[in-house]
Amino acid sequence: MSGFKLQVRRLAGCIAAGAIPAAAQCAMCRTALAGQHGSAAVFNRAVVILLLPAVVLFSATFLLVYTRHRMGNDEKPEE
Repeated sequence: MSGFKLQVRRLAGCIAAGAIPAAAQCAMCRTALAGQHGSAAVFNRAVVILLLPAVVLFSATFLLVYTRHRMGNDEKPEE
């Protein structure tokens, strides 16, 4: 595995490990959902569903920029 891929995997692991405590809801959301039974799970699922398009767009943009950058570096200038 190349050094860059290993660094990306390590960074993703650190971000994922740090996100575990962030699974709690904000104070306003927690207050709004306190009286309703079972709605917290639905709310958490909705947050994840709304997050997916943003992650897909970011990943696609990053991949496009990365591949374009790699294609530009592979060409050697003519001497």
